[in-house]
Formats: sequence, C-alpha cells, structure tokens
Amino acid sequence: MKDNSFKYLVDLLKTRNCHSKSNDEIEPIAKFFNSHEGHSSHGRWISLKDAKEIGLNVFDLRKQKEIEDIILSIYYAAIVLFQKTAAQKIIINNKKSKYINNYSQDHPIV
Repeated sequence: MKDNSFKYLVDLLKTRNCHSKSNDEIEPIAKFFNSHEGHSSHGRWISLKDAKEIGLNVFDLRKQKEIEDIILSIYYAAIVLFQKTAAQKIIINNKKSKYINNYSQDHPIV
C-alpha cells in the first residue's frame, strides 16, 4: 500500500513537471523524491544530470541567459530579503497582492 505522501507526490508531479507522462513513468520519479535516505532534507541539492536521469522535464538555465538573469535576480533579492528582515514567508502575485508572514516593525518591508 502506498502512503499518502507518495500519492500526493505522484498527483503533484502529474499536474506540474510531469503532466505529459504516464503513471508508470511518474512513480519512479516520486520514489526518488520520497526516499528518506536520499532526500531527508528540503535543502538537499539535485543536480541537472540527476534530474534528467530520473525523468524530470528540465533544461540547462545557463543556456538561456535572459531567463537565467531574471531568475537569479529574483533569487538573490529573496536571499537579501530573508537575511535582512524578519520575514519568513512571502507570497506576491502578478496583481501586486502580497502576503508577508512573521515580520516585525523593527524590520519594515517596503
């Protein structure tokens, strides 16, 4: 019997990165991510080579400089924001709505 986290992961992969794959193709990918031995931490890095080998739909961002610059700008802005403020969770959408969790008046977020 498959546990709930595995089922959830299969469903998530089905609707996201692996939407064009069959369940038989998705289940090994879910097993890879659901393995406690290999992925006991959210902070564990997965190489581009490993991602391709397990069947994820990925591409080398370094080959698309314009997109790479945009993504790295967002990434570094987030790093600075989390290091310099007490913010712990930030959600911003394309309609300029935002949700910021756990910040203090000592570190205002503008």
